[in-house]
Amino acid sequence: MSRMAIIGLGLIGGSMGLALRKAKADIEVVGFARRPEVASRAIERGAVDRTEGSLSSTVRGADLVFIATPAMAIKAILAEIEGVLV
Repeated sequence: MSRMAIIGLGLIGGSMGLALRKAKADIEVVGFARRPEVASRAIERGAVDRTEGSLSSTVRGADLVFIATPAMAIKAILAEIEGVLV
């Protein structure tokens, strides 16, 4: 089984997770959202298998990282996760 991290669980990130479920992909989907209520909603809808409380724990061990945030946030996200990605 592969592991995919989705950063940003709003409309785009949540839709990506749901599409993976619909395709019955053999992928563990781990998500991250700044707001706990968004993370809870993604779990309830089945868009992700679980969520993590930090960016680094979300991407640790992931085969693919999908960033679904506003463009202005991407630079800071990449700076935070660069040391974790192999």
